[in-house]
Amino acid sequence: MSASRLDTQLAAELADIARAALLCNDAILRETDGEWQLEGDPTEGALLALAMKAGLDARFEAESLPRIDVIPFESEHRFMATLHHDHAGHAFVFVKGAPERLIGMCAGQRRAGQDEPIDPAYWQARIDALAAEGYRVLALAMAPMAKGQRELAFADVEGGLTLLATTGATAPFVGLLGTVWGIYHALLAIGLSGQAALEKVAGPVGEALIMTAAGLAVALPAVFAYNAFTRANRVILADLDAFAHDLHAFFTVGKPFVANSAQIHPMRARVATEAA
Repeated sequence: MSASRLDTQLAAELADIARAALLCNDAILRETDGEWQLEGDPTEGALLALAMKAGLDARFEAESLPRIDVIPFESEHRFMATLHHDHAGHAFVFVKGAPERLIGMCAGQRRAGQDEPIDPAYWQARIDALAAEGYRVLALAMAPMAKGQRELAFADVEGGLTLLATTGATAPFVGLLGTVWGIYHALLAIGLSGQAALEKVAGPVGEALIMTAAGLAVALPAVFAYNAFTRANRVILADLDAFAHDLHAFFTVGKPFVANSAQIHPMRARVATEAA
C-alpha cells in the first residue's frame, strides 16, 4: 500500500471520528470578540475542539447531516446516540459513551479505513492503559440506519455498531487549573501596580480564584484515583468470574476446567470405576 493511499485512509478515518465527536454532542462553542466560549459539558467541549482541529466546520456538518432524533445520555444506559440524515435520505447513527458499554454494542471496528470484526481484547487493553494514566475514557461508534428512518430506539443501537475510537481526557481540569492560575497572577499584578480602578477588584477576585484552584487541586487526584479504582474493580471482577467458572466446573465434572477435554473425568464415572 502506497504512503499517499495510507494517508488518505487515515484522513478519512480521522474525519469519521471527528464527525462522530461533533454530531453526537450537545455542547456549543461560540466565538465572541476573538474569545471562545463553551456552553455545555467540558468533556463535550473538548470533543468539539477535537473536531474543529481536525478541520471540520460545525455549521456545515450540522447542515449536511441534520439531527433527526436522539437518545440522551443517562447513567442507566451510559451512552448517548443521535440519528442523522443526509439530503439523499440516508440515515446514520452516532454513539458515544462508556467504552466497556459500547464494546458490547459493536460488531465491528474501523482500522485504516476498513471495517473488520471487533477485537474486544485490543480495545480493553487500550481502555485499561488510558484509565491507568488517569484519563476519563469515552468511546465513539457509528452505524448506517434504514433509509428514511425518523425515530431512534434502543434496539437500533444495542448491536451492530462499528467502533471508531476511544478518547481519553483530563484536559478540561488541567486547562481550567492553568487558566485560573494565570488569571490570579494577572490580577495580582494589577493590584500591585496601584491602579485604583482595579485595585479593589483584584484582591477579592484573586481570593476567589485561589479557592477555585484549590477545588481543582482536589478534583484532579480524585479523578485519577477514581479511574485507578475502576480499573482495579474490573480486574477483581474478572478474577471472581474465573473463580465462579472453575467452581461451577468442579461441582459439575468433579475438577476445575482444563483446556484439554480429554483430561476431564466426571465424578460419577470415577466413582463407578473405583467400585468396579
